Amino acid sequence: MGGHVFRWNPWEDTQQELQAYGSILALSPDGKFFAIGDSNGTIKLYKFHHFILIYQLSCENLINDICFSPDSKRLYDLRGQFCNIWEPNALVRADESVEYESDVVSEVASNRTGAVSEAVAQVRDQITAIGVQFSGKHQALGNESGTISLIDVTKGSHSPFQLCRSDVSLSITHLDWSSDGNYLASVELTGKVVVKRVQLETDRRGSTATPIFEVKIPVSPEGIEQILLDKEADRLLVKNGPTVTVWSSIQEPDGEDNAGTSILLPDTKWIQHPRDSTLLLAFRPGHVQTYQWDDLAEVSTLDMQKPLFRAATHDSPMIDQLSLTDHAMRIGSISANASGSHLLIDTAKATSTGHEHSTSILPTSALNSPTRGSPVTPTLLPATIQRQIEIPLGLLPKHRIIFLDKDHWMCSWRVGANPATEKVQKYYFLPKDWLNLEYLKLCALLADGRFLIPNNGELAVIRSTTMSHW
Repeated sequence: MGGHVFRWNPWEDTQQELQAYGSILALSPDGKFFAIGDSNGTIKLYKFHHFILIYQLSCENLINDICFSPDSKRLYDLRGQFCNIWEPNALVRADESVEYESDVVSEVASNRTGAVSEAVAQVRDQITAIGVQFSGKHQALGNESGTISLIDVTKGSHSPFQLCRSDVSLSITHLDWSSDGNYLASVELTGKVVVKRVQLETDRRGSTATPIFEVKIPVSPEGIEQILLDKEADRLLVKNGPTVTVWSSIQEPDGEDNAGTSILLPDTKWIQHPRDSTLLLAFRPGHVQTYQWDDLAEVSTLDMQKPLFRAATHDSPMIDQLSLTDHAMRIGSISANASGSHLLIDTAKATSTGHEHSTSILPTSALNSPTRGSPVTPTLLPATIQRQIEIPLGLLPKHRIIFLDKDHWMCSWRVGANPATEKVQKYYFLPKDWLNLEYLKLCALLADGRFLIPNNGELAVIRSTTMSHW
């Protein structure tokens, strides 16, 4: 714009100029405001009628585009991969006051910039992976610049400290702890997989992460989807597209020379057997398979009842069994309760409008049968409860399933109760500016009821006193 903004009235053939350096211009739908974005990452908000600056937002990242919301109360900007939403008070209050022309003109004449408010927004490297210790003290965070940090969620400050940093400034895509919390496996965007021995000191600056195993994997078109580190950090599983590879004896001196054992098993979700540390479980719609950790030798294959999905209309009490092929479904997530006695399984079905989910609960005792083809029947949730679930999070004591509902309230319901007499309990809701799809994919529930969710490069830790006393 050459450092100037001008307004032309074609009816009166008059124009007004404003010196304002910028590269992007946006007008509010109600015609009261316009915004300018410059190459320094700053957004300036002006009143259209008088060409006066009323709000300025400084942010270090380059702006690709800006626009107003349809109701003119918010500003949206694109910076890199992210869309930011700003809600300046100057826009929110615009409809709450009546502007009298004489008053405004008098104010402008006396001081054209006196009413400017300014905010500085800090844009942090975004969290791209969380290594969760379900019953542990420290949680691991990986971000888009290749940094791995640890945070003690038991302390009130929740201040993270940097543990290590990748040689290249690319995203950490996966993190997984050994069950004792002494080893941490990580995957970088380039396909580099590293297992580190973590030694924590009282003085956090003295903490170290020593690599004990490293391998570079050619990343498949589907990408690396999962990593699992066994209890003693002696074996590592990586699911790279349809290929599943296990490396054994990774702590031995020649562990890095081990080529690993691989099998092809697409569309599966893997977990460690909650009750047997020598076994792995692979879930896919209609089946659950058991494998040896050491060499991926198959132990058993059990048929599992396919999940049930509701009819298309939410008001319908009907529940229809899927008549589609297995590839129309996928296992979204699997988590075990603290004792390992039950698994919470979320299955998604592709629909014309997105995905529909079915949540079921499977006792691990049902996996003990070694007979091929033996049926396994998970417990399905009542339709009235299933309709409320957006994201299933886990199972806590007293047979309670914890989930985020469609309005993103943290909720619980006692499994096995009569939904007509025992309603869903609600505890708190997530702020709207936290409802980022990438954040929600990484959220996690700990054994004590604490809820973890990333938010603008930081980890929010939310605790409900009611849930923590179960």
